[in-house]
Formats: sequence, C-alpha cells, structure tokens
Amino acid sequence: MTQPQIVMGRTLDWRGHHDPASRNYPVRMVIRELAGEAPPVQPRFWTPPPFVLNQFSEGFCVGFGWSAELAASPVRIRRVDNDFARGLYFGAQRHDRAMGNIWDEGASVLAGAQECAERGLIPEYRWSFGPEDLRDALMHVGPAVIGVPYFGSMFTPRPSGLVEVDEETDPPGHCMCIIGYHPRMRLPGESWRKRFAVYKLRQSWGGAFGRKGDIYVREEDMANKLLVKRYWGEACIPVTRRYGPQS
Repeated sequence: MTQPQIVMGRTLDWRGHHDPASRNYPVRMVIRELAGEAPPVQPRFWTPPPFVLNQFSEGFCVGFGWSAELAASPVRIRRVDNDFARGLYFGAQRHDRAMGNIWDEGASVLAGAQECAERGLIPEYRWSFGPEDLRDALMHVGPAVIGVPYFGSMFTPRPSGLVEVDEETDPPGHCMCIIGYHPRMRLPGESWRKRFAVYKLRQSWGGAFGRKGDIYVREEDMANKLLVKRYWGEACIPVTRRYGPQS
C-alpha cells in the first residue's frame, strides 16, 4: 500500500502485510467444524459496540478497527474508548517493527491481531482467503477486521449507508470491522424493489458518518475491488475471544 494519506481531513494509514505462515491458519477449517462443508447462506449481524468511536483526523485506524471488533458480540470487552484504540495502534506498530516493517506511520491488521493476542483478548485468530470464507465466517464465527483500499467515492455514503466503490489510482488504506452480512437486504432509503448482498461495517469516524456510524459495501465490491491482491487486502477473524483484564 501507499504512504499514509490525508483525505477530506481524515488520515488513512493502514499498511498491508502478509505473513506466508498465515496460509496455515485459514478460517475455512473452523467454519467446517462449526457448520459443515457447505453451510447455508443466511443473514447474520453481530451486536455492534454500543458506541461509535471517532478517530477524527488521526490515523490509528488499525487500533480503532480492532477496538470495534473487541467491543462487538460474541464476546464484548468493556472500557473501549479512543485511548484504548490508540494504545492498540501503538502496540501494533511495535509488532510491525518486530516483523521488519519500519514505518513512521501506520500499522497492519496482522500486527493489531498480535497485540490483541498479547493482551490475552483473542488467543486464536484465522484468515479469510476468499469471498466465501469471509461470508461464511461472518455467519458462523464472528466479526472480521479488514485492511483495504479506501477510495474517494466511499467518503460520501448514500443516506442508506451504502457506499459506491469507484476505483482510482494509488488509493490510501483503511482498517474497519465488518459486523455482518446479508444476502438480500432492503436498505432504508433505497428503492423498495432493490435488495442487495451487502456487508455491514462499523466505521470509526463518529455516529454522523454513514448510517449512524456504519456503512454498507456490496458483496461484489468487497470481493472484486477491496479484498484483492493488488491492494494487499487482508481479513482477519478471531475464533476464540476472552474478556481479558479490561472487563
């Protein structure tokens, strides 16, 4: 990914990092144990955090993305606030440096997972390696934390919260938490005739952004424009969670 960028007053500084060892930990294995080889496709929204964090013009999105996951169901830790999110971010930077990523700004989703694991909050996490993995993990395992390109069109969600994903050259990167999936959702404010296969994501730019702090991304946009190799897109899913010392 590119250097951190300031776009519309917001700093985007997720950095993609892929450890080859992560290939040994696919979430698909966990899905099979929980739901079988071909789990049914059905809507699932995990209970989101009872608040929407706001990173304002700061970067730190890896800390905020992981904080949203930790404060969502199925295991929700307490005392998650902006200071907690900043602490996760700085911890993630430390892990990135240990992996040889010498960045002045920014952090990877993997480093954020390592920091959460070090704190005893997610002893085990797995990786999505395809759109079916991500969809099925959201239905049967829990929320996911992603690092993806964030295109300019995504800064102006529709009133329904749906974002258009118009690709552009050299996009900055952003980390967010996906809290749900629906194969045929009717979004408020859209035509009653239309139903969308969408992911619901919790943003970290306050409750006034999108629809009460959340945005919706079409399934095809997630698969074909965001979580793609050319942008180093990554999706991590905790498979065991603990309340930890923050509860």
